[in-house]
Amino acid sequence: MSVIPTREEVPQIIRAPVASRHRAIPVPAGAGLTGRDFVRILRKRKWMIILIALGITALAAVTTVLWSMFAPLYTAEAYLGVNAPRPSDLQGPAPLYSKDIMERIITTQIRMIKSEAVLLRATENPELKRTDWFRRTPPDKLITELNDVIDVTPVANANVIRIAMTGIGKTEEDRRELATIVNAVAGAAQEDSRLTTGGEHQRAIDRMEDQRKTSSTELARIRNDISVLRSESDMSTLQERRNVLGLRLNSYTAQLIELDMVKQQAQAAVDDLAQLERENRLDTTPEAMQRLNEDPMLRSLQFARANAVNDLEQAERKFGINHIQVRALRSRLETIDKQVTDTEARIREDVRKAVRDTRNNRLIAVQAQLLDVQRKFNETDTKARDIQAVLTQLQRLTDDESAVVKRISRIDDRLEDKRNEAKQEPPVYLRRQATVPRERTMPRWIIMMPIGVVLGLLVGLGLTFLLELIDTSIKGPSDISRKTDLPLLGMVPHSDDLEEDIPDMRLAFQSHPNSLIGEAFRQIRTCLLFSGPAERRRSLLVTSALPGDGRGTTALNLAASVARSGRKVLVVDTNFRQPMIRGLFPQCPEAGLSSALVGQASWRDLVREIEPNFWVMSSGPLPPNPAELVGSEPMRQIISEMIGQYDQVIFDGAPCLVVTDSAILSSLVDGVVLVVRAGANTYGIVHRTRDILARVGAHIVGVVLNGVRITAGGYLRKTYNTFYEYHEQARLPGG
Repeated sequence: MSVIPTREEVPQIIRAPVASRHRAIPVPAGAGLTGRDFVRILRKRKWMIILIALGITALAAVTTVLWSMFAPLYTAEAYLGVNAPRPSDLQGPAPLYSKDIMERIITTQIRMIKSEAVLLRATENPELKRTDWFRRTPPDKLITELNDVIDVTPVANANVIRIAMTGIGKTEEDRRELATIVNAVAGAAQEDSRLTTGGEHQRAIDRMEDQRKTSSTELARIRNDISVLRSESDMSTLQERRNVLGLRLNSYTAQLIELDMVKQQAQAAVDDLAQLERENRLDTTPEAMQRLNEDPMLRSLQFARANAVNDLEQAERKFGINHIQVRALRSRLETIDKQVTDTEARIREDVRKAVRDTRNNRLIAVQAQLLDVQRKFNETDTKARDIQAVLTQLQRLTDDESAVVKRISRIDDRLEDKRNEAKQEPPVYLRRQATVPRERTMPRWIIMMPIGVVLGLLVGLGLTFLLELIDTSIKGPSDISRKTDLPLLGMVPHSDDLEEDIPDMRLAFQSHPNSLIGEAFRQIRTCLLFSGPAERRRSLLVTSALPGDGRGTTALNLAASVARSGRKVLVVDTNFRQPMIRGLFPQCPEAGLSSALVGQASWRDLVREIEPNFWVMSSGPLPPNPAELVGSEPMRQIISEMIGQYDQVIFDGAPCLVVTDSAILSSLVDGVVLVVRAGANTYGIVHRTRDILARVGAHIVGVVLNGVRITAGGYLRKTYNTFYEYHEQARLPGG
């Protein structure tokens, strides 16, 4: 039985071009499987898991029997001991190697056992040559085959190496051959270790003796250089001489600093003199002023000039300015002025020369003194460096002598250790030969049966979850909340799981209001009532992704439950492609919504009351342009009039992924109820439907999950059982 009887056929969905597709809203982070999902999956497919586990376990048992009959495997084992190198006499009784180093030694010995030289020595064993394995193996592949069949591993927490070979042992001769091959490899490993270790010890001793001889020669050369150096230099006074020279260097350094400052001052005086000469102000220097004041001739001329001036003034007062005596005195004064001027010029020139010579000579003297001190400093520094070089060379030779002596001491210690090691037993020795194996290695019941059980469970669980992951259909309410990011209004059970015989699921609430499906739609009505203010839920569009999902059933049963609650409800068939109301309710006239939209009739004259508070309206004649008709202004006006007259108006729309009628209508109503069919709709289909409605600005009130099964691992099993048990008890007396 189908979930929702319908006359619709699933048409081919026309997919939009890739470039125009709207990006889907991302799935929320909690979209993974939960613990409850795991339990549901296990309960749903428990018999498949059990059967697969039993089948593989039985296969393991049969395999064990056949394997033990026709190709049992036996393992021959031999054990080699690994000698830990003993510490030298100088190191005392403490262990020479740590546990980690010992493990590396064992690993090295294992690689040596698997080397080509050891395996080649093993193939030369006379007993191994008499085995069937040797006769049937090509000579050019003996080493490769032996390396493949021999297993060499360390024994945990012991200085022991295990050499083993596993093979088919149907007969006693086959098992004896395994032991022969293992013993041949173990013997070859012991012999190779003895020969290799002895040669290695001798080569190491020869190498260290050569190193000691070279170091001794180097020590003799160093000591000879020290002797020559000490003979050429008086080492007793060398350090004292270096100290004296150091004091001299400090004194010369102080003198150089002082002379450099004096030189800078003398140079500044010369530079100042040159500047005064360029400015013709040399006579303003202190030296020039002092010479002018102290020159006797100039002073006598100045005194004579003063007397002449005095006589001239007296004569002018006595005789007048034109008297002959006055003219004679004036002539005498002019002569004295000329002599004063000439004398001052001569004195200034002498002063210039004297000052210049004095300052230049001072600068030259300071420079000469500075050069002399610098020369003495350089000579002293050279001597100090020579002494330091001798002392440094002596110290380096002394350090080299000490290092070579320590090196020779270490070589002697290692030589003693190596000679002692050469006297020890070889690193690898045979502790136990391989014997003919008596117990088979494989197959073993204690191993095969647990493997069969575990493998069967793993295969069953893996196949179960693989099938679950491949199946992308929506099966329960958790899939809606986690993987579609939409609120869930309620679930409608599958008709096959109901105890009542309901002839038409579209009229289930009217014919069986107290059934489980009636309770389901009451729950949807309640969730819808409390999902928001009632005035914002007056007009609702019921749609789905594909035909056959149960739009009509949801719309009619939801409307019937709303009508039984006392609210006036109107169901309008807006599916102009495949209408439903007219065929379900014959009392509806042929004219319907399409007639009202084109103005042929009033919509109020086309509605019919089915039961109290429950009215329906058919789609009317099928128009040639349904999408344009649904999105027209008359449609908007009719919706406005309907919600003014009825408490609830429900529009049964067409599938969104098939035609665009519902997408257009969703933008005109208050909200959209999206019907999803459990087990048929996938996440991708629901996501595309949600995206289409989101692009046109529709408000999705919630999702109605239709056709939920109560099979093992499904939902609603306890709810179904409790519901029917409760009603069964209600029928009993006193219930």
